[in-house]
Amino acid sequence: MTANESSKVSSKEELAAYLDVILRDHAQNGKKWENRDFPSFIEALQRWLEDSDGYYENRKEDAATISPWRRVADDIAAARIYK
Repeated sequence: MTANESSKVSSKEELAAYLDVILRDHAQNGKKWENRDFPSFIEALQRWLEDSDGYYENRKEDAATISPWRRVADDIAAARIYK
């Protein structure tokens, strides 16, 4: 799994593994992340959470039916790059 594969997460165990991927990605590629430091990451996460339903609508996915584990993974993935 890569940092861009949050859609593959569907369980608590997979989310834990995905977080490990995210930590490794930050260690290797953190300078390429849009939101490199914790405050900017959290701010981006907040904005993403406010806007994310549109993301799923554009992908023709029903946000209400997506696994909550995937939603958390998608949220974390988005916060790396969301402005």
